[in-house]
Amino acid sequence: MMRILYFLTVPFLGVFSVKCLAGDNSCTSINGTKQFTFNMGNKIISNPEEDASGTAYPNVYDWTGSGSFTAKCSCSNYYTPYYKGTSTLPLGHNDGNQYYKLNENMEVLTKIYLITTSGSLYFPVPFLNLKSTNNSATCSDQNFTSASKGSISIYISKPIIGTVSFNSVKIASLYVASAIDSYGNTPVADIVMSGTITAPQNCTINSGQAINVDLGSIEAKKFTHIGMVPDDYTQKKFSIGIKCNDIAAQAQLSLKINATPSPNYNAAISTNNEDIGVIIGDSDGTAIDINTNGALNFHLDNDYSSAISLTAWPTSTTGKMPVAGKFQAAATLDVTFK
Repeated sequence: MMRILYFLTVPFLGVFSVKCLAGDNSCTSINGTKQFTFNMGNKIISNPEEDASGTAYPNVYDWTGSGSFTAKCSCSNYYTPYYKGTSTLPLGHNDGNQYYKLNENMEVLTKIYLITTSGSLYFPVPFLNLKSTNNSATCSDQNFTSASKGSISIYISKPIIGTVSFNSVKIASLYVASAIDSYGNTPVADIVMSGTITAPQNCTINSGQAINVDLGSIEAKKFTHIGMVPDDYTQKKFSIGIKCNDIAAQAQLSLKINATPSPNYNAAISTNNEDIGVIIGDSDGTAIDINTNGALNFHLDNDYSSAISLTAWPTSTTGKMPVAGKFQAAATLDVTFK
């Protein structure tokens, strides 16, 4: 008997995928990432109007001549280098060039000098795929001076009070590749900066002279209540002049009264009479806390000056009738910046 074999043909659709890997054209520094370090020194802002948010100091420092590095690339013989510049600092403002935040007061713009087909220029970070004019770089050991030269600009994002320092801050990194968009994860060079920005600021109170306030004569029996103005007594009014240097006009400042408090009533300044203290108040006669920062706020005018009206009065610290005689108290005044 003949057997007939039937073959059933079933259509088969095969889907094949091939992952094409781009060639690794990244470059690395043979001796590890080169550190180009510089110290810009102390930049002094002498004009108070320039210590203001939004003030820029273009090209405040140039670094140059700080060495070279040797890089090897994943290629066969020779190549044309491509450059990428980045920064890991937080983004600052952008005025056409990208600034990065150094700290709460300052931002930095970094420009790296490179010789490229676009020109021999200072290129602002970030940049990508800048092509070198060298079309015969050696894959195994090419020497570079790239990133050994550059400049920085500083932008004031918040007024500086006194001195602000920054130590060994990495402001930018340079990558090299032998083809476009083929950079590795490790930079060939880092730019590391240190420096100080100083805005000398000071104020003179009452032209540097002592302030004497005569509280007058008061009958001892008028001191009847602790912390209160003596009966039938009028608070003494006086004013002090304050003149500041290198502080922006309309800046907010505060006055602090430093004094030894009365042991019996610490809201008053101690005197040489244990039953009497002295209280200093604002122009409305409201007592000002002693030894307290920000106790009295004020602003400078456009001439960097201010006149502060104050009041003063004696008070009982014990509720007892004080011994008759002269009494005196002393205090110092400090101006603090906000």
